Amino acid sequence: EYGFFVEQTVVLGGKLRLQREVFNRTADRAMAELELQQQRVLSSVRSLFYETLALDRRAEVNERLAALASEAVSITAQLFNVGAADRPDFLESEIETRRVQLELNAAKNRAFSTRQQLAAFVGNLEVAGRRLAGSVDDPLPELERAAATQMLVDRSPQIRAARAALAQAQAATALARRVTFPDLFLRGGAAYNREQGEQPGRPIGWEGALEAGVSIPVFNRNRGGIAAARAEELRAQSEVQRLELLLRAQVAAEFATYLTAVRDA
Repeated sequence: EYGFFVEQTVVLGGKLRLQREVFNRTADRAMAELELQQQRVLSSVRSLFYETLALDRRAEVNERLAALASEAVSITAQLFNVGAADRPDFLESEIETRRVQLELNAAKNRAFSTRQQLAAFVGNLEVAGRRLAGSVDDPLPELERAAATQMLVDRSPQIRAARAALAQAQAATALARRVTFPDLFLRGGAAYNREQGEQPGRPIGWEGALEAGVSIPVFNRNRGGIAAARAEELRAQSEVQRLELLLRAQVAAEFATYLTAVRDA
């Protein structure tokens, strides 16, 4: 006897939909983590940009102070030569000039180092030799504490990534609970029967067959898988709460610095 058969399992209980949900949430998490990395790079670039502006301004101020100190040394030297100034005054002015010059050199070195870092982050070495557009004297924007905090929490890529991980864990838990749901299987085909039929010497020939059944996992309740998925879901939920509280605490600290800067401006 020979023949051919085709068997198909029909997944029930919405397991295929839940598997797609897990895949979609995994993709969302990957995109959120990519956005998080992009935001970290962008934040580093912005920080280095404004740090470079501040160091450039400090170098300009130190250059003016160095010029004034050099002029003061020249005037003190002239006064000392005519007896209108004492030698300690002349030495003090020279020491002050050297101190200002050292501060100027240190400011230029820090500005150069920061520019090199900025050029590396943006991937353009020409940035290190260019003058940046912007000014540290621009007025600070007016922010309201509650609105700014909520906006940062809602737009935070880190929290979005954590929420995507939570959604993925919730989908995995739902799928784990449906793993033991029965599936339907269908089997059909044809076989050639060589047994003798009603007519002597002639076999029965081809016969069709169709079977249907339900696979029931009697001894598999997937308790371990459900417990592991549920534990991961609780961990992801706690991580979202932790990050939200951490971000609010960081915003509170930074907002205090912001208010001080606004009042001093």
